[in-house]
Amino acid sequence: MIRKAETKDIAVLTALIDEFYHTDAVHAPIPLSYCKRAAESAARADFPFTEAYLFEENGEAKGYAQVSLGFSTESGGLQVWIEDLYVRAAYRGQGIGNLFFRTLFDEYEGRAMRFRLEVAPDNAGASRLYSRLGFEPLGYRQMVLDVSGSGEENK
Repeated sequence: MIRKAETKDIAVLTALIDEFYHTDAVHAPIPLSYCKRAAESAARADFPFTEAYLFEENGEAKGYAQVSLGFSTESGGLQVWIEDLYVRAAYRGQGIGNLFFRTLFDEYEGRAMRFRLEVAPDNAGASRLYSRLGFEPLGYRQMVLDVSGSGEENK
């Protein structure tokens, strides 16, 4: 079952985010406080910029996804950025990723102009899934500027 995260899910979502950010699918681990802030923000009904989805069965968390919403001039409208997609190792290969994307595509049908994500170059399994779903390399090099202490207002 795939459902949107709610405030009651903050603890399990925080744990899943932390688990994901300690895998080789990401560049580097992030502080637990960031994981908690991400979970809290995604579970807030009054914070329209991000949402999270839990993948679960019989009350057992199999993984999660977190998306951010924004406007893309280049695509002419709403862009849904898949920030994180994580399925615990024991549940991979069961179609959870495909089910998540079908759910996401259905939810944003007629509203989103672009779905965007990033994938580590050596994450072959995820790359195959994304390619099968129609994702293509965008050709940009990602650049960031992390600012210490910013974003505190979004706690």
